[in-house]
Amino acid sequence: MKIDLKKIKLKERIILLNAAIIIIIAGILLLLIFPSISLIKKIQFNIQSQLVELENKYNKAQILRQTSSNLKKVEPLVGLLDQGYVKQENEIQFITALEELAVKNQISQKLNLGNIKINKTVPQKVTLQINTRGQFPDQVKYLRGLEKLNFYINVKTIEIIKNSSEKEDDTNMTLVVDTYWQ
Repeated sequence: MKIDLKKIKLKERIILLNAAIIIIIAGILLLLIFPSISLIKKIQFNIQSQLVELENKYNKAQILRQTSSNLKKVEPLVGLLDQGYVKQENEIQFITALEELAVKNQISQKLNLGNIKINKTVPQKVTLQINTRGQFPDQVKYLRGLEKLNFYINVKTIEIIKNSSEKEDDTNMTLVVDTYWQ
């Protein structure tokens, strides 16, 4: 079937031409533009996911820098921390420091160390009982001195009882303390 374009009216020609143009444009849209749009959406999704990943890496790097900075600040203090432990080989030094403190403050002292078994690899908390006898002001000075020792000594309980002796301010004091041994 042959179409004679001369017999088709001008109005029909314009409609036919417009329909052909619309079909060609629709074909171009289907074949070129829609696949390009889906490709652009995939690329956009990949860019977003990479952006999130980079932000996470940046945050981790910031945390690492902060941690490194904090470590540099704390490292010099580690030596001070180690000095506060009573070393198993230096237990005599610890006991001597307590005895010197008692003599300095003019009080008598009795230490109950109990049975101490220390694991050298892991610091341990050891509870001690210290019984003292002396004048109340001297007992207070002893407590202040105990606080200033280079060992970690945490007083758990303290009991001060007035002694029924001839001296007016004579008191007995019982301390239960935690010490840290290594």
